[in-house]
Amino acid sequence: MTLNTKTVVNYDKNRQEAARRLQRLPIGKVLREAFPGLEKWGWSTPWWDIRGSDLWVKLKDGRIIKVDLKLVSRDPFRKKIPSLALETWHDIRNGKPGWPFRKTSVTDKVLWICENSERWLLADFDQLREFAYNKNRLIRSVSRRVRNASKRGGRVTISEFVWVPVWLLRQHLEIDESAA
Repeated sequence: MTLNTKTVVNYDKNRQEAARRLQRLPIGKVLREAFPGLEKWGWSTPWWDIRGSDLWVKLKDGRIIKVDLKLVSRDPFRKKIPSLALETWHDIRNGKPGWPFRKTSVTDKVLWICENSERWLLADFDQLREFAYNKNRLIRSVSRRVRNASKRGGRVTISEFVWVPVWLLRQHLEIDESAA
């Protein structure tokens, strides 16, 4: 029982730390630069958040885009290489490996924001999923995984964050990038 309590406490501390870091970022300014036709934006409800969407953006032409917000951080294993965290999920019972960007996600775009400045990267979700599927061996060879087991809906799943170097994404993707 103590182990579970510590896990919950650590999880809450991590969420509080992430929220504190997000409060310091000029998210509205970054969103106006990333989406030129921005009318308004807001945080997603918990129902959409479970499916991978952190916030929504409404454009002036009426489209609503669901965005997965990620903070750019340094690779914990190789400190000097800027890396982006790509999340994978898989079920322990089935034993199938997880692919980044699961198909059940509702996200349209992925937006990475650098913690220290107002730099950002924006990529299309389907393009990233295709990249992850085709370049899985390459990702495995240059990245590191951080595992976290959890229970979802009675099934034990593993959430892994694959730290992919920024240079690898730039090499294989057409991405929008801030001039800052």
